[in-house]
Amino acid sequence: YGPALLGSSSSLLDSLDQGKFGEGELGILQAQQDDPQSVIDLPFTIDKGLQSEDVFKFVSKLASKANVSISEAAQKEATEIIQNLWSIYSRFEGVWFTFQLAFDGKGQVSVRSPFLEFDDFGVKRVPELQDLYANRKRDENSAKAEDGGLFYIKLPQGGNVGSFGYGAGNAMATMDGLALAGGRPANFLDGGGGANKQNARLAIETLHRDDNVKAIFVNTFGGITQTDVVAEGVIEAVKENNITKPIVVRILGTGAERAKQLLSESDIDFTINDDFKEAARCAVERANQ
Repeated sequence: YGPALLGSSSSLLDSLDQGKFGEGELGILQAQQDDPQSVIDLPFTIDKGLQSEDVFKFVSKLASKANVSISEAAQKEATEIIQNLWSIYSRFEGVWFTFQLAFDGKGQVSVRSPFLEFDDFGVKRVPELQDLYANRKRDENSAKAEDGGLFYIKLPQGGNVGSFGYGAGNAMATMDGLALAGGRPANFLDGGGGANKQNARLAIETLHRDDNVKAIFVNTFGGITQTDVVAEGVIEAVKENNITKPIVVRILGTGAERAKQLLSESDIDFTINDDFKEAARCAVERANQ
């Protein structure tokens, strides 16, 4: 698996995808899944990079797909633009770039709706990104979560179930479980390295502050993680913030028995279930009540 250049005519994307395109969403990937023939795909390797002859052919195929007639000069200019964007992507640790190329019929090419996403973890290694990162747009809730050490992403078209786990894999699996149960997660939330009362509390407070969240699903498996400490943070958040949203908890592993005891004896109406599928189903059900 390596990088790839994907292209399609905006007229071939449905209205939802066109609305997303250029905003960092994955509409063009959805189009590729729904209709593979609508998308031109140019995979390549990091060591080789984007070769001008390959990009030139890519632009030609893209123009043909869009039923657009372009001159050789415009084709060369589009090729150069794409290669320059790739240089930025590879040099500054890009993650996802989207943009539109517009041809005016006179040989001129312009870039519209550019969206350039870079790896947050690359900021310390790439000085040129530091000012951009420091001044990035953030809503207040996301800022509090990030500044507190959480990895939190509110989904732009998220659902009504707040999702929380420790470890990126666990957090993503928690979201998948909610989707498979017929629900829609409102967010991605990884408690980060080193579970403690403070980040567990902050996680619950973050989800509570999201008005779209109607129920919260806490899914934690303790290996190194002390799940009883997580439980203490969850309880503390609920009591000190008077949280009334339903909270479904699945806790297994290190400290789980004590964690469940703490939750049960907290005088808070937690729903505790060890079965992942059943816990996810219950969270979705509570959110939709």
